[in-house]
Amino acid sequence: MRQLPWIIVLVAAATSLGLWLGLRPPAAPEQPAFAAFSAYPQARSLSPFALDGADGTPVDAQRLSGKHQLVFFGFTHCPDVCPTALAVMREIDRGLSAAKLDGRVGFLFVSVDPERDDLKTLGQYAGYFSPNILAATADHDRLGALTREMGVLYVKEQTDSPDYNVDHSAAVFLLDAQGRLIGRFSPPLDPAKMLADLQRIAGS
Repeated sequence: MRQLPWIIVLVAAATSLGLWLGLRPPAAPEQPAFAAFSAYPQARSLSPFALDGADGTPVDAQRLSGKHQLVFFGFTHCPDVCPTALAVMREIDRGLSAAKLDGRVGFLFVSVDPERDDLKTLGQYAGYFSPNILAATADHDRLGALTREMGVLYVKEQTDSPDYNVDHSAAVFLLDAQGRLIGRFSPPLDPAKMLADLQRIAGS
């Protein structure tokens, strides 16, 4: 009989715990992982920049703001990686249009080969894939400042031949509507998976 008070205390404690757990708000369900997008732990603000737009209008943070931006760095003489990436952008643009998300995502192709990619050539190249792909370039001082902040690497082949190559990062980077770098899509680029992720990111 001496143990009875302890039993009563334990039952009361268990009852109180059950009531407390029942009154707690349910935990928010975890968001499913992205299919292809690698989000950075924190959005990265970029320093002011200004590129030369192929359409004759400078490309800066203000021009890119208001929508998410897919950004790819390459060059027009690129044999495979660049045309593949721009073709993926074209497919994503079409998919967003079909999903009635026109205007939610912009597309920017930045040439890291300003010596060969004059603005006319650059505009024609990007326009071949889609009129919605904005193209730009700059001198290496401005390009270097931007690429270093975004974690993009590019190296021109050391040769006297005019048919030189430029090694560069093959990822497609994503800016949010405030112009902050929020993550990237790494190769191999899958347009269906990228589109699904962008619908979640930009469609909400």
